[in-house]
Amino acid sequence: MTLGYWQSLLLGLVSGLTEFLPVSAPAHRALLLRLLGPDTADNITLLFLHAGALLALYQNLRGQLAHLNRQRRLAAIPKRRRKRQPDHQSIMDLRLLKTACWPMLALFLLSTLVSRWTGGLPFISVMLILNGILLYLPSRLPAGNKNAHWMTRLDALLMGLAAGLGAVPGFSTLGAAVSVAQTRGADKQRSLSWALMMCIPALIAWMALDGYGILSTVMGPGLGQLELLFFLRCALAMLGAWAGAYLGIFTLRFLAVSMGISGFAYYSWGAALFTFILYLTT
Repeated sequence: MTLGYWQSLLLGLVSGLTEFLPVSAPAHRALLLRLLGPDTADNITLLFLHAGALLALYQNLRGQLAHLNRQRRLAAIPKRRRKRQPDHQSIMDLRLLKTACWPMLALFLLSTLVSRWTGGLPFISVMLILNGILLYLPSRLPAGNKNAHWMTRLDALLMGLAAGLGAVPGFSTLGAAVSVAQTRGADKQRSLSWALMMCIPALIAWMALDGYGILSTVMGPGLGQLELLFFLRCALAMLGAWAGAYLGIFTLRFLAVSMGISGFAYYSWGAALFTFILYLTT
């Protein structure tokens, strides 16, 4: 069953919004598609959805990315040739993110091996419950104020492993990374900043997997004749994902710093209950 224009736009909005709210975008896409008709979205549509979210994230982090890149290039210059010293905190942030991204990307790749067993509604319901527990955990622990200088390699690896759970429908890449960072002693602002930065390689990894799925289809039975209207629906989905991602990032920046993300645990548990009821009634 093919999605219509408004359905494609709605799918994009929900996908982009939940990509940056700690409530699992894959789980919400699966639920919405179940309600709209199709069981799954094709790889081309997913590629457009991830591209829209990545574009919104890049536009929001463009200044921060440019600053980190300048500091990285400055640190690469030999000390005797430098006109000024690089920002030490930015260099430590980069080291932390590099260490965290390796286990995250490894889990994303491994997720393709078990994808056939992770798409069922009962499985998603259980993962949403676990996601809620992970989000709720920081609220029960003392607040910390660690920056990247005080975070250890073990902290970074744990953040990366937690973020890699986002490859499983029900878990949120951003929510898991923020929760683990806060559990390990980082403050809310730094945890959110690191998690948003980690979403960039995560979305690129998703797009690479989407592209691999498209190539596999082309080299297999064939993709069939794609109509121009199909790409128009994909463009609407991408536009919706871009707008939803902007809204999600804005909402997250406001809530995560002022109140934290633990409140989303209750939403995650409610979504788990809804998912299980949907499974029983369909």
